[in-house]
Amino acid sequence: MGLDSATDTVVWHVAARVNPEAFGVIFDRHADAVHRYCARRSGSADAADDLTSIVFLETWRLRGEVVLQRD
Repeated sequence: MGLDSATDTVVWHVAARVNPEAFGVIFDRHADAVHRYCARRSGSADAADDLTSIVFLETWRLRGEVVLQRD
């Protein structure tokens, strides 16, 4: 796909408007950080698994409305 070295802004644009499979790059880059955050906030690895899934599901669902504030 060639997006591994692209910025998040570029990858997001491609995922949202050109090739939905590019969303996997965003997931791969950020899933661990989201999971760690959810685990710290919830105090549960199981809850963090569910919350991480929800975060990325909602991000995908709202991809046409998401505006990245920084890369």
